Amino acid sequence: MIALRGPPIFADCEGVEALRCRGVDVAEIDDMAHLAGEINVHILGA
Repeated sequence: MIALRGPPIFADCEGVEALRCRGVDVAEIDDMAHLAGEINVHILGA
């Protein structure tokens, strides 16, 4: 499960798609994205 995809600052942001292509079920929990963003504000710049 993920709440927020990583910014393209450090990665290509294709990890979710790569996992799904290999049959891994990845759940994105949009309701938690704001919390993940808050603790990563120093990276996301928002």
